[in-house]
Amino acid sequence: MKPLITIITVVYNNVGYIGEAIESVLKTSSNDIQYIIIDGGSNDGTIEIVRAYGNKISKFISEPDKGIYDAMNKGLAHADGQFVAYINSDDYYTEGALGKVIDSLKEINPDILYADLDYINNDRTTKRCWRPGKFKADKLRDLWIPPHPTTFIRRETFISLGGFNLFFKLAADYDLLLRGLSATEKVYYLNTVLVKMRLGGATNVSWVNIFKQNIEISKSYKLIFHKYPIKQFSLKFFNRFVQIFNAKFNL
Repeated sequence: MKPLITIITVVYNNVGYIGEAIESVLKTSSNDIQYIIIDGGSNDGTIEIVRAYGNKISKFISEPDKGIYDAMNKGLAHADGQFVAYINSDDYYTEGALGKVIDSLKEINPDILYADLDYINNDRTTKRCWRPGKFKADKLRDLWIPPHPTTFIRRETFISLGGFNLFFKLAADYDLLLRGLSATEKVYYLNTVLVKMRLGGATNVSWVNIFKQNIEISKSYKLIFHKYPIKQFSLKFFNRFVQIFNAKFNL
């Protein structure tokens, strides 16, 4: 019997946090989960940590790739689950959250499920709270998108979208979610904090990368809505301040 979900972690030289990501998946002992790790050829001890888990990892591949989204597509090619999700090697699932996901997928049977996310720093202090709320197709025009690390997408939907578009170097996750959410209304919002995500990833490590990512987002947006989202970016920045405010006051 094929698993309900495939969870994929893409990693390169992250010996400090890969174990935490793995443990957060394996804590949910279930035949419903296939766990795949795609390594880009690490040389810092990451490979040894992954191999120490033995057959608890469903599939482990370590070889050079063309970047994070190429590695994500590689993981998708090996996925057997009805739904596919990605957890970054810096991040982790909250206690009991995957069990809630499994229950919801079985009960609701959506094409796409997503949940809440907290941004944290290295000492696990929450710095921003991302609360996307319920899905409405019209929100996509306002640059709304759910947190990619909390999103579970039906495998057939993923494949029909062609996976991640490697034209985008920093916003292929936004592009895929925009295309996917534009093509279905069978979307379910799980109102719980599913993922703790560390700040400092490729897209927010510098203002230059943030700028480049937003240029890519504009190009992806234009492919769907046939215009650039100039006004919508002001709302996006406002929402980011709201996330910081919610984290500061524990809202």
